[in-house]
Amino acid sequence: GVLARLEKGVITSARVRPADAPQADMPANLGATPPTPTTDKAFDGRALDDSFMGRIKRALDLEAHFESTGRVIVRHPIKTIAVGVVLTLIALGGNAMLEDENRAEKLWVPRGALALDQKDYVDEVWPGDLSFNAYIAYAKEEGANMLDAEYIKELAAIDDRVRALVVDGDKIKREGYQDVPSEDWEDLEGKFAYEEDKKEDVQQKCFAFGPKCGELSVLELLKSDDKVIKKLKTSQVLTAINFWEDQEYECLVTIARSDSPCIDASAWEPSAKEDACQTIERQEDRDDCRRAYNAYCLEVCPGDDSAPCRDSGCETVLELRSASQSVLANNGTFNYPAIPVDPADVSTIASSGPDGPETKSGGKVVAATHLRGAYLLRRTEIVVDGSTEDPVADAWEAKALCELGIPNPVYSDCPESELIEFTASFSRSFGDEFGAAINADIGALAVSFVGILVYLAIFLSACDPVHSMLGMSLVTVLAVLGSFGACRGIGGYIGLRNAVLNNNIPFLLLGLGVDDAFVLAGEFAKATTDNPGMAAEERVVMAIKYGGVSILITSLTDALAFLVGSNTALPALSWFCAFAGIGVLWCFFLQLALFAPCLLLNARRAEANRYDLVCCVKSKEEHPIDAPRGGCCLFSCCGFKFPTNTLEKAMNAFAKRLVTAPGKILVLIAFAGTLAGGVYGVTQIYADFKLEWFFPDNSYVNNFIALNDEYFASGTPFSVYTVEGDYFKLQDELKELGNYLRDTKFVDQDEGVEDWARAFRRHAQDTSPGKVDDDGFFESDLAFYGELVKWYHNEGSDFSSNIQFVDSNCEDADKWRSTECKAWKGLKATRIGASLDLNFTDTGTDRYNTMVQLREDITAILPGAFPYSPQFLFWEETGVILAELVRNLIVCGVVILVIIGLLIPNPRISVWVIVCIFMTVVDVVGYLHWWDVTISGVSTIYILISVGLAVDYSAHIAHIFAVSTGTPDERAVGALTRIGPSVFNAVASTMVAVIVLSFSQSFVFRVFFKAICLTVVLGGVHGLVLLPVVLSILGGSKQAGDEAPAGGSGPGADKRAPRLSGDETEEASTRTG
Repeated sequence: GVLARLEKGVITSARVRPADAPQADMPANLGATPPTPTTDKAFDGRALDDSFMGRIKRALDLEAHFESTGRVIVRHPIKTIAVGVVLTLIALGGNAMLEDENRAEKLWVPRGALALDQKDYVDEVWPGDLSFNAYIAYAKEEGANMLDAEYIKELAAIDDRVRALVVDGDKIKREGYQDVPSEDWEDLEGKFAYEEDKKEDVQQKCFAFGPKCGELSVLELLKSDDKVIKKLKTSQVLTAINFWEDQEYECLVTIARSDSPCIDASAWEPSAKEDACQTIERQEDRDDCRRAYNAYCLEVCPGDDSAPCRDSGCETVLELRSASQSVLANNGTFNYPAIPVDPADVSTIASSGPDGPETKSGGKVVAATHLRGAYLLRRTEIVVDGSTEDPVADAWEAKALCELGIPNPVYSDCPESELIEFTASFSRSFGDEFGAAINADIGALAVSFVGILVYLAIFLSACDPVHSMLGMSLVTVLAVLGSFGACRGIGGYIGLRNAVLNNNIPFLLLGLGVDDAFVLAGEFAKATTDNPGMAAEERVVMAIKYGGVSILITSLTDALAFLVGSNTALPALSWFCAFAGIGVLWCFFLQLALFAPCLLLNARRAEANRYDLVCCVKSKEEHPIDAPRGGCCLFSCCGFKFPTNTLEKAMNAFAKRLVTAPGKILVLIAFAGTLAGGVYGVTQIYADFKLEWFFPDNSYVNNFIALNDEYFASGTPFSVYTVEGDYFKLQDELKELGNYLRDTKFVDQDEGVEDWARAFRRHAQDTSPGKVDDDGFFESDLAFYGELVKWYHNEGSDFSSNIQFVDSNCEDADKWRSTECKAWKGLKATRIGASLDLNFTDTGTDRYNTMVQLREDITAILPGAFPYSPQFLFWEETGVILAELVRNLIVCGVVILVIIGLLIPNPRISVWVIVCIFMTVVDVVGYLHWWDVTISGVSTIYILISVGLAVDYSAHIAHIFAVSTGTPDERAVGALTRIGPSVFNAVASTMVAVIVLSFSQSFVFRVFFKAICLTVVLGGVHGLVLLPVVLSILGGSKQAGDEAPAGGSGPGADKRAPRLSGDETEEASTRTG
């Protein structure tokens, strides 16, 4: 009811005329659209220029258009609010259609990138690829030796519990994946553990290399043998560690004994050579090794109740012994399996620093403070809501992390070991920790809104229960929230995807929305000060007329720059720009549809002497706006008068000193030095992007990455994929490809090359010399494929995950010997593994150039082959991000140039606006380098935001300068006095909004803070200091009668708008803020 009466103007007081006031007191045209002028007369009686240029000028007379808009608004404020609210609610409806996108490869990989096509091939041809879930273990007692037996035993006990973890795929589907079709879930049905347990009907989830699960751990040296580990001594651990790299063939029993047959066969067979089980080049050595195995196992595993077996490997040996006895009895030859091995360096699993484990004279390992291990899972991914995932693998990883004492979103109560601390990087870690980082900082948004409310309440108006304008502060925040919700909704309607970085948009809209609110409120205050007798409706019209042009210039420039910039190759950047552009436009719309009419209702309330926020209560005392009583709403501090117009007075005094000769000289020198630092920073900044940056600083993954870099630094693993073809004819190319990988500087030769073709050639030369030439090349395709399939299922089983036959029956352990296997059809695909050298993957540019060079070299050797690693997806960004940034900045520059040129058509003014914006962007980019920020998709977004804010700070000053009159110095002082407080408040309020992000644990928000902090400081001083000085020198003079520019006219130039005279209204004794 109060709002209705406010709109109709029926609330009467000593200051407000009733709605039915006589015509003499209230002109009929108050708040109405001006009558259409005749063809030859303007509103003020001047002859209209009906020429083509005259019509163009009238069409571009934005102040006249905004005046007409303002009169519609003040005539129907409640209806205007209703229209704004209804349209915003309709826009909000699109949020239900908005889909989230959290897959990193869909956010940060440029559209059309070669790595995307390669990923599609790998996903299709090599489905269920491995998931490398790594951990680092270290003692809770600082500096303790993790190779001590007590730590190894503790690690083994934890490893046993991890391997015993079981997840139920059927239960997972019932509880969260009911909508997934049964045929898609087929491979995830049943129970899964790391290793198969046929007795319990539990399937194997590990990624197997041949018959064995892939493993990387110090426990691998001990074969994870509980029988050995139970009685383990530290000296035995060191024995295994120091023999590990000397192995040529896989040992069937433990190597954690100095008298192991694998280490010293002569300890069990006096006639044998010490290394008989490692050379086995002669049949005599093989026989000696077999006898050493038998003697050893009869001792440690007697097979009766006299003593328990102390080495599980002997169970295999005893089975082989039984098989061999009958063969030998018939004068046959029986050799125990001799499987060649290429053991990983000890330094990849145990280390005390950059140089690996601690050693003593002779290079013997004696200690290690950190141990690294990994669980290799076979992922079977399905598509869920547009994303690929393996719910069973994710569930197992969550349990495994908890077993290591690492809480995660699924399990928060995870007991830790008393001896060992773990940190890890599992496949699910990125989603868990990145989501946690973003969600943890969402609370910062609430703090920012509260800070903005407080700032608005303090600086938007007088400190008085009637004139406090807390209600308008809430309206400002609601307009920002509505704009954010509307841009998301409209994005949902048109098919945009929502990414986590869009959470930055509210901070952008806060800065722009509060800036617009201060401009409109400032113009309203100026109209009140300049025209004390003017009705509230007319003052709101004046605020919209002049303030509307200012916020249109900035909003339209920002929005177009963002919308045009959305045509970029990076999806995350494209979506952000599109959402931001829509949000900026909607924020402008709500300034007119919500803030402006509420400004009128608030003015009527204040004139009616009603309290802020509780307008149903009327004060019994007068509250002149020039004598604020302090307080807000119903609360006041009587007897204390707060000063008014403090900021305006301070800005006026500052401006007068600024335009003095010494002031101008100092400013120009200071900004020249600032620009020099920015330009040098621009020349030094470089492109770089790492996915791990998205983890919060306190994340266990960041801890893993730091420790891994310190103790186990190694290059990025990758594979060279070869496609379907006649590999018999490609033997020479395969050899050349392997040689290239072993010779090129880009590959870390210490990590070795997993070359199946080379291993197969060597095998053929040893076992089938009559079928191959001196280079190991087969002369018959049937012999090539026949021997290959035999090798694949025997000595080459470790490479079985690297080879695919066209006929899948050849990969089946039961069918490959039968006629069902047609090996002669050839190979479908193969891959060769290697790791990149760290020296060529230091920076983003290094990584990109290395990737491109590898592609070119490998394709030249074997057409169709290509190197690929999942990391390559994110290296693609580095190759395009600089070009994308430059492109978007050029687009923004062109848009700004056109809009500023149209709306401020005086070249003596507009050109310096462009220069100030350019200098601001250069300084922001340059000083971002000095603040340890690189060019990435994230920083590119924030640099574009800086362009928008820089436009705000400079365009407002230039627009008011353009409509001001007097000498250049007077115009500069007048512009700063009039609009400077609004710009200063915009700068300060934006800092209030983002300052909380300086404490963020998230890379995304921390870079956002740095970029915005530099933007508001540098952009603010360019707009408030440099631009007025330059305009005071080069902006020129303007007299009161001069024709205003087409983009708008000044108060002294535009006389066409009808105004209320002092005789038509009572003289207002108060004014609103």
